[in-house]
Amino acid sequence: MKKKSNWFWLAIIGLVLVVCAALVAFRLWGKGGELPLPTPTPAESGDPVESADPVESDAPLEIVGPVAVVYIGDYAVDAVDLGAITEAYTKTYEGPAGGSNTVEYTTGDVRVIEASCPDHVCIGQGWLIEDMGSILPIACLPNAMMINVISLPEASESPAVDGATQ
Repeated sequence: MKKKSNWFWLAIIGLVLVVCAALVAFRLWGKGGELPLPTPTPAESGDPVESADPVESDAPLEIVGPVAVVYIGDYAVDAVDLGAITEAYTKTYEGPAGGSNTVEYTTGDVRVIEASCPDHVCIGQGWLIEDMGSILPIACLPNAMMINVISLPEASESPAVDGATQ
């Protein structure tokens, strides 16, 4: 009977050692296998190059329509006032892994027209406002790009004093 007791305790100690080794290995090799993305430099992330002569003005910025915000990874790299566009144009954004998305901007809408990703789901999403009502963002997961439209409330919709400040 004594031999069974020794084997039992040896098995328990062995199991504890295996679990401890697994926890140490998990801690050393990262959290669940997530690979850290490199922090993009302004040239890699699509950030606009700073102008040598910044415009200084005390006048408030007037936004005409909804604003499309482009994110690459965790960074907002561009914001486009869709209501102020007078002529359609395209712009290409590069992701942190080297992939790219070409985005078309028109008056009041935005869509992805070309992408280097394998599945092209971002292209299939179509026009963001016309097709989806700007409820969902356009997302390209392989290239770590997302476009979200922010609609600003009209002056009549947002009173100067609300219930919390009265």
